Amino acid sequence: MHAQKRPLPQLARLSRALILAMFTLFSVVALVAGPSVSAIAAPDNLTCANVQARIDANQAAAAVHNANKPDPKDSAAVAAYNAEAERGNAELRQLVAFRKNCSVDQPTKDNPTPGYPKPAANPNKKGTVTSDQTNDKFERETTYGDGGSSLYGAMNGRAATGAKATLSPDMYRSGTDASGKINPPGWDKDNAWGSDGYTPTQFQRGHLLANVLGGLGGDARNLVTITQRANLEMSKIEYDMANRIALPGSGKIDYTVTPVYTNGYDDRPVKIVITAQGSGADGQWTIDNS
Repeated sequence: MHAQKRPLPQLARLSRALILAMFTLFSVVALVAGPSVSAIAAPDNLTCANVQARIDANQAAAAVHNANKPDPKDSAAVAAYNAEAERGNAELRQLVAFRKNCSVDQPTKDNPTPGYPKPAANPNKKGTVTSDQTNDKFERETTYGDGGSSLYGAMNGRAATGAKATLSPDMYRSGTDASGKINPPGWDKDNAWGSDGYTPTQFQRGHLLANVLGGLGGDARNLVTITQRANLEMSKIEYDMANRIALPGSGKIDYTVTPVYTNGYDDRPVKIVITAQGSGADGQWTIDNS
């Protein structure tokens, strides 16, 4: 947005020109809202689904702003115009930065978790993994010698979508810890568990299929951001399942874990739904993750 000062400033024009050069994907118009200062909204309630619409609205409002330049002799009007330009340009920078974080490449079998490290190999701790691969749907399928299996759903953008398994003794304590290189949607290092004390609302990188049940922490398809409170609630269920499959010859359990997202897939899930059937473990649990 071309901002004026007393007299019209070349610096503001140059600053705006630099912004246009950086964001060549957008229409080459100046930024922000029209003459009414209240027309400029802070970039809140953003999601990856609506950020482009917010950018488009910002650019459309910018055209109105630039078409309504104030009288250079009216110092109050010029000051308001410039302030509006600064807010609009700042908003655009935030919007574009947010959109960049949403942009991920399309998954491939070789790179099924774009935006994250390549999924780590299964360590096959017990030597019982018979197959471990990404299928044509970009899901990870793992099978075990005693009939156990797991499947991680394909990513939705940067978000894990769920895991299901047939739990078996071969899977007991065969998983891996969560990788510190994977930051799922909603992750905030400043609110991570132990970053500033230990509270129930601080974040953990949470396995969908738990480590103790063979879940891998080096695959973004199996990690979501959860609170410590949710982590503890999930752990109670997971260790109950683990105890039921711990001994050779134990029965199998059909097990699913589904993260539920209500504000798009660019924030942590609001709840985790777990279902289990078999070996006396029948039930469904909903874990609050707010």
